Amino acid sequence: MAKLTDSTLQLKNCTMDYIAFGSGEKPLIMIPGLSLNRVKGSARAMSISYRTFGKERRVYMFDTRNEMDEPISIEQMADDLYEAMCICGIARADILGVSMGGMIAEALCAKHPEAIHKAVIALSAS
Repeated sequence: MAKLTDSTLQLKNCTMDYIAFGSGEKPLIMIPGLSLNRVKGSARAMSISYRTFGKERRVYMFDTRNEMDEPISIEQMADDLYEAMCICGIARADILGVSMGGMIAEALCAKHPEAIHKAVIALSAS
């Protein structure tokens, strides 16, 4: 069984929860849309739901930052995600962004193209 990770990262200005699962070498980052549900505590359920991805990949799901005392932009969320990728040692990944996650993925591609191998953006706005 692949290693499940359910943890919190310390970024420069905030903390960010994330999960990871899968036994593959290639990283895949799934960026969910806006939701009241957080990813923390969902590693096992997500590894079952997305087990097909986990066979070939190490799958990561990052939440938005935990401390949101004031509104932040999509670009700031993309920078947070890039910082989280660096902390996790992810130099380059495939990205799947859905809804607001797609907007974050678009900003990540524009601001940090060297970190993206391929991106799929679904149900999102430009």
